[in-house]
Amino acid sequence: FLAMVSVVTVPALASGLLSPTLTGLIVGFAVSTFAQSSLSAPTYAALMHHVPARIRGVSASLLQVTSNVLGFGLGTQFIGVLSDVLHPRFPADSLRYAMLAFCTLNLWGAAHFLLAARALRRT
Repeated sequence: FLAMVSVVTVPALASGLLSPTLTGLIVGFAVSTFAQSSLSAPTYAALMHHVPARIRGVSASLLQVTSNVLGFGLGTQFIGVLSDVLHPRFPADSLRYAMLAFCTLNLWGAAHFLLAARALRRT
């Protein structure tokens, strides 16, 4: 489920980013936001289920801090730098294409969810 939801975010974001209309942008981002919101609870539940009770708080805080630092901290910086790099070639659309490039990272996350599911089936 988590891998599938991660994959769904890519075409949703891409359609929103590439849409020529505001309505298309809103619909694409709404679908993506709903899909990404569906990831949080099962991810935390799986984490809490598989770590010992004595380190659940630390595990949850590490997951939260890591996702925030990568997503809201480094992610926005990398998108900005890529947008600056793309600006000479695509002056009006450099941010759009930088965001599009980074939305494909959800496929990397999907691959990790699949690997985790396979590892959990063996236990």
